[in-house]
Order: sequence, then C-alpha cells, then structure tokens
Amino acid sequence: MRSNWKPALVAAGVIPEPEITVIPRPDRPALRRVKWAMPREDGSHVLRHAFASVVLAAQTQARMPSTPADSPKSPKRSPL
Repeated sequence: MRSNWKPALVAAGVIPEPEITVIPRPDRPALRRVKWAMPREDGSHVLRHAFASVVLAAQTQARMPSTPADSPKSPKRSPL
C-alpha cells in the first residue's frame, strides 16, 4: 500500500516536491527513487502529539488500539 499523505502535503504547500532519481538498470526496469524533504515538525509523529494534546485538553483518555480494527487479531465487538 502506498502512502498518499506526503503528496497531499505537497499539494497543500506544506512541503516541497520530492527529488526523483531514475536509476537505469540493464535487462531490468529502471529504479525510481523518491526523496522527500520532510522536516520533522511536519511529519506524522507531530500529528500524534497534536492529537494527544487535544485529547488531554478535553480531559479524556487517549487509548489507541494496539491492532487496527479490521485486523484478524482485533477482538470482535457484538452489535448493540
């Protein structure tokens, strides 16, 4: 699965376009390397901190599941 959040940040003007390098290889398809100029303060880790700050300000508990809801390991919830 490819991530779409960095291109979205480019479209919003938050980060610059990535540097793309094409590396030709004989008898095989060329490699395409994408290098993002992504400062730490614009990354997803900061979004987690921002979320935690909002949750703490609302005086609720920030509990994130250890497995995604659609994972086969996640507990099944009974309908109400």
